[in-house]
Amino acid sequence: MRSSIVAALLASVVAVLGDDTQLLQEWVALFSKHASLGSAIAASALGEYTTTMKHAIRATGADITFYHPEIGMATITGPAQSITSIKKMAGVKGVFRSVQRRFIPAPDEILGGPAGRRLQENHNTRVDAAIRRSAAARSLPAAAFQEPDFRPLQWSRLAIDADRALNAGLKGKGATVAVLDTVFYLDHPAIKHYDQSLSCNFIEHEQLAFNYTLANDPDLLDFSHGTHTASTVAGADLGGKGTIGVAPEANLVLVKVISDTGYGSDAQVVAGILYAVAVGVDIISMSIGSLASVTGAPHDPQTDIDDSYTASDARMWIQMYNRVVLFAHASGVTVVVAAGNDAVQLDKQTDLFAFFAENKWTISVAATGPTFWAKDPKHAKLTGSSSHTNTGSAINFSAPGGNDEAYDFNANIQATCSYTLNTGVFSTYCYRFDYVLSAALSPDTLVSKLRYGMPTRYAFVEGTSMATPHVAGVAALIRGKKKGRISPDQMLEYLKRCSLDLGDKGKDPIYGYGLVSASKVIDLKF
Repeated sequence: MRSSIVAALLASVVAVLGDDTQLLQEWVALFSKHASLGSAIAASALGEYTTTMKHAIRATGADITFYHPEIGMATITGPAQSITSIKKMAGVKGVFRSVQRRFIPAPDEILGGPAGRRLQENHNTRVDAAIRRSAAARSLPAAAFQEPDFRPLQWSRLAIDADRALNAGLKGKGATVAVLDTVFYLDHPAIKHYDQSLSCNFIEHEQLAFNYTLANDPDLLDFSHGTHTASTVAGADLGGKGTIGVAPEANLVLVKVISDTGYGSDAQVVAGILYAVAVGVDIISMSIGSLASVTGAPHDPQTDIDDSYTASDARMWIQMYNRVVLFAHASGVTVVVAAGNDAVQLDKQTDLFAFFAENKWTISVAATGPTFWAKDPKHAKLTGSSSHTNTGSAINFSAPGGNDEAYDFNANIQATCSYTLNTGVFSTYCYRFDYVLSAALSPDTLVSKLRYGMPTRYAFVEGTSMATPHVAGVAALIRGKKKGRISPDQMLEYLKRCSLDLGDKGKDPIYGYGLVSASKVIDLKF
């Protein structure tokens, strides 16, 4: 059964995306009958209903590329008149376009908020893509440098007391974590131990491995969002080189649901979640999402594709993802998601909805970080709420994601700080040390030379995208210690017991139940 589901998911994406002209004709239909919680239906009745709906849809001239009866969802391609007919069918709750939109932060956020914008505006970075990727820009071979031991700069590990857990032998062995993201450097030493048999790409005409020529975006500077999040969860212990993940021995399943361009569709994200469930992962880590208006939005003229949507579309999106995550939840998979980087108090912005932080049955993660850590590493407060993080009752936990306050409130943004590593003195702007350091680059990428003045495979990055894998990593430590499956409800309770209550007592809109603590897993009783 599992293999048939996996095959169907892969075939559906190929069928929908095989012809580029079909991209804007992809639709998602939600049906009234499904096997989600509160809508119990006998398997035989559901099977009969599914057969009936398939015949009715195909009779309109539309093609069903994927149908998931338990969720009550299908992806469909077809002419406009077919879609109009399907919308009128009894039992169809709604039909909406699978909109292509950006599911990861824009380049200015990835590279550090205002710092990223300033970097992009810097004349030295405004180079033609062809020149940037020329032999001159990539002349230094990987073997020509020694990667420093960056672990002393991983304040994020100190914040969650990860070294104590590591020294106690908690490394996440036995846990399987799926990272749904974009752009993976598969040859990066930190993540090349990934599970090749289970890792999967849902973007047609692309590969699981990052291809910077497809991104064709000079502002991204070859930064790999997926590599950073994956290595934060389960980056390998490289024996004194680079960084190390929270759960370095967890089984890492890389699932590409976002294009190298940073864009993806709902169908691709849904397929990735269902795939991860089908192959039996314990935890899904999703450092992706978007903030949508529940009243709809017009096409963004800055994008090349029509990303407009209606209020009805937004309602259907919310229902669809609630069903999908509920299916994962009911299947025993814990789904950890980013709160988002919009600096929005979500409870007060009722006209907005944060995917996937506000979807039911997810564990939503807000970001924390220091201010001017590099000026006083021994005494810097590591648990301040990040200036960019979303907050609200949807927040379940907080974790290190980096902070922008040193840039926002510092008149001298070009002040540099230095730290002595095993290979020598490492220097960069002081505020960058407040971001999360992890694997993210190829050694010959231009961003490493421009930002750090040296070739390196690692980068300081900020965002709730960085906070999310810390929680997924601690969940992996819990799963590894228990040596058995853990239901999402039970995982939530274990994470509560493995967190530090910050802010207002109990659950609050900034820290949720608290800052996750890897060391608390040591004494966790099951």
